[in-house]
Amino acid sequence: MKPYLLFASVVTLALTSCLGKSEMPEPIVYEDLTITSTTTPKQKPLGEIVTSKISCILPNTCYSFSGFEVREVGNNNVEIRAKGRNTAKEGTVCGQAQIPVDTVIKFKPVVTGKIILKFYNKNDYFKSDTIEIKDAL
Repeated sequence: MKPYLLFASVVTLALTSCLGKSEMPEPIVYEDLTITSTTTPKQKPLGEIVTSKISCILPNTCYSFSGFEVREVGNNNVEIRAKGRNTAKEGTVCGQAQIPVDTVIKFKPVVTGKIILKFYNKNDYFKSDTIEIKDAL
């Protein structure tokens, strides 16, 4: 065996034996949250930021809100899902209370016309908000 291969093997073995199970990061898994209400303005001038207010529920006390999954699924049609993640370490007991979260999603339209925001709870359609973007005055 060549000396540098032997050295690399010894270093690899030493490093892997030093890593304990508790030091390995657990994968982050994002899960869909339940959206309970949305409020989006009916119209806005082109170039202004649109703010849609969204309320959702964390399933228990070990979850935190992470953000939104946003997918454009056609001309001015957007699917939105709220995402959260379980932040508890293994063995943690989570309180079973559902936690309401009020948040917003913001975007700046670049074209005029109607934009349809379709909100989903997992694969279940919840509701749509339609906003008309008009030429700025």
